[in-house]
Amino acid sequence: MASAFLFTGLAGRILVESNREIWGHALEIRSMVTSVLGVSQISKSQFDGLLSRYRLQHNEDMQDGVNYILVVNRAGRIVMSSRQAWDGLLVMDPLLSRTENRDSVFNQIRDCFASETERQGPSSSCFRTYSGFYLPTAESYTIGLAARSYVGDRGEAGSPNLLVVNFDPSVASGQLGWDLLAVLLVSILYVMFVLGLLARLLYRSLLPVVKSFAEVDDLTGLMNRKSCVDVAIQLLAQGEKDDLPYVFAILDLDHFKSINDTYGHQCGDLVLREVAMALARSLHGTDLLARLGGEEFIVMAQCSSAHAMLLMERLRTEVESLKPRWEGRALNVTLSIGLTSTEQLGYNFNHLYAQADAALYRAKDQGRNRICWSSVGQGDVMYDPWSPGRVWRSSFAATESMDSGADP
Repeated sequence: MASAFLFTGLAGRILVESNREIWGHALEIRSMVTSVLGVSQISKSQFDGLLSRYRLQHNEDMQDGVNYILVVNRAGRIVMSSRQAWDGLLVMDPLLSRTENRDSVFNQIRDCFASETERQGPSSSCFRTYSGFYLPTAESYTIGLAARSYVGDRGEAGSPNLLVVNFDPSVASGQLGWDLLAVLLVSILYVMFVLGLLARLLYRSLLPVVKSFAEVDDLTGLMNRKSCVDVAIQLLAQGEKDDLPYVFAILDLDHFKSINDTYGHQCGDLVLREVAMALARSLHGTDLLARLGGEEFIVMAQCSSAHAMLLMERLRTEVESLKPRWEGRALNVTLSIGLTSTEQLGYNFNHLYAQADAALYRAKDQGRNRICWSSVGQGDVMYDPWSPGRVWRSSFAATESMDSGADP
């Protein structure tokens, strides 16, 4: 919209300037014709000479594009003309009407003289200013100006005359077209600048909001499931490259459905928020914590299997001692945790998730509020060639050591 206003404003300014320039040419021509009319004796050749010098000057410098100049006297007859064939003709002559029948201003002049002649002869009403608004799409553009001759020593006004100047818009429309093209280019650049500025402002102000909606759980403020999976896969890939151990755990609130059924979902939301804050306080900033959905959470930390039990026990006891209050009543909240490690299962996310989920179900079956390792976590090592862990790799190292020490 701003670009449209800019383009319209600049285009309108160019058209106004074009009309002002053409009007200035017409006034200059009237000044010349008035001077010529003040001379008692002037030949047609002398008038044509003045006109040719004028047109030569303006065609080279200003490109006014004058088609013809007519001087019409009180009787409606053309007394001076830049077109030799029109000398002495009446302005109402059918020849002129056929030639200029598409020019509205010329038709006004012709009709005025024709109507006045039919009644009592042309009156002063026909010797006035005729003008319109110049548009480059018009076939021609006419301006009519009163041009009285001045006679005598005191310069008394003589008989009235009407100066008719017709311009060819095509001469000026070429330059006008370039001007409008320049305005269009300026408008496009302006729009591109404004859009770029708006895009930058929107990017800086809205991107964090959009990113927050896409990556953050709106209830707890933790990372949501989708963004957690993406980050976890990246961490596991980098951990495998750097040979760093990670532990992966799924945490589930015990009997959470009964809290919702007994106290309502608002109480359940309060419990989820306080548990999320308690878990965040118990973890390092580099550990991955996310809400999986419902009452389940995911924790992934860069540590050994031995340290993992200490970490998970800290999380379990922190939640157990939380005691969130609702309507003056302290609620008991506990966690069941399913735990696994890349040292036993390797770095495949789906495999770690499946084993941790299975361990969580065992923790639920064994009485809740406890930590259970995956089935391969404590001594029961599963050699999985498609997802090698450190234990699997170390078994090959042990085998190679035995083979090198054996007799041939």
